[in-house]
Amino acid sequence: MMELKRCQERALKSVESKAAAAEPDGKDGLPGPGASGGIGRALDAYVEAQIHGAIRLESDVDALVADPSFRGTATGAQLDALSEAYGIPLYWHPGFRLAAGSVPEDFRGPVMPPLARRVASSYGTEAASPDAFDAAAIGRAAASLHRQPESWADFGTPDEVLQYLKQLWHVLVRYG
Repeated sequence: MMELKRCQERALKSVESKAAAAEPDGKDGLPGPGASGGIGRALDAYVEAQIHGAIRLESDVDALVADPSFRGTATGAQLDALSEAYGIPLYWHPGFRLAAGSVPEDFRGPVMPPLARRVASSYGTEAASPDAFDAAAIGRAAASLHRQPESWADFGTPDEVLQYLKQLWHVLVRYG
């Protein structure tokens, strides 16, 4: 628990120093082309929308795009069924996979390396690589947080751990 506390303190200092030194690379204060590491890796220059009301898949959705780590899983089967039932094309992007040992401490904070090790060792697919993780492994970790929040107490409250898992997905997309 002490190691995690030190990680959290270093994370706060890291965020504060980067925020003070940050300068936008492109127009309108957004990162310029390529600043995020390539196509599909823009993490901080997007608009998040909250929808308050009904969504009609047949009229409001043009396509489903999913991570290939969900192929052959219950989630993948649900996506296939939705695609077929509503006539929405399902696309699989190339996917992201990352070795836990490759997770940097200076992107999304020093909590990321120990969290990546936990996710890879407990929720990764050993067949592919015992120390790597993908989007499905992060999803399995999040599901376990809901089922057994006490098993994640060394990383913080359930809300904090969910935030960390989201940030780990950012790490995966940026470096995987």
